[in-house]
Amino acid sequence: MNPERPKQEAANGLSYERAENFNEGIALLKDKIKTCLNEKENILVALSGKTGSGKTTLANELRKQMAEDKIDITVVSTDNFYLPNSNKLDLKKLQMTINKLQQGESVDNLTPAKVILVEGVQTIEDKVVGQKPNIRTYITVPIEKRFAARLLRDKKEFIHKLTDTKLTPEFISTVKKFEADPSLVNVDIVINNDRKYPSELDLFISEDSLIYSIPGDIKGAIKIEPARIKFLEQIGIQKK
Repeated sequence: MNPERPKQEAANGLSYERAENFNEGIALLKDKIKTCLNEKENILVALSGKTGSGKTTLANELRKQMAEDKIDITVVSTDNFYLPNSNKLDLKKLQMTINKLQQGESVDNLTPAKVILVEGVQTIEDKVVGQKPNIRTYITVPIEKRFAARLLRDKKEFIHKLTDTKLTPEFISTVKKFEADPSLVNVDIVINNDRKYPSELDLFISEDSLIYSIPGDIKGAIKIEPARIKFLEQIGIQKK
């Protein structure tokens, strides 16, 4: 491993290795996992980050690259463990799934592996996964890029959410407060996700409309009220 790649952070008592880009983060995680497997037969990796930060993309790329090194990873997404019509996780079911996989049992469509990676918004918290992960990783990305990711994922549904008249210009301040970074005291790795999306996103304000375009995917314009313009500028969407 290149000793110059990760940077040691030591602010407010925090100490973790920081990867400045997606590929650097993958390489650092691979090194950490291999080191852990030299000491333990099976390990649990927690990958956390805000909505749209790229957790699933990173998990899948890590699994692909580790498979090339003959190391299997089973990815458990907390998205599959929310209670019906709720934003609350079914912690009992999630923790039972993790425990069974660690004991060598298959659960639904998940099979046991040397590395169990749990990805989700809250997975770096021990109380969520029911134990202390061997490696805790947190992925960061600017809020405007996360909104862009939501647009690519949810397409027109998210566009209408952005222009919903129920949203106030102060909404973004509330979002930032609500989405304040969790405690990183026990985090081992922080990854800055700089990865570009497969399609080049073009999203901007022109006069009284929000213009959006993803080549080969969606394209259109939505009329917006003046109050919406301020809100959209707050989340990083520029005027042209």
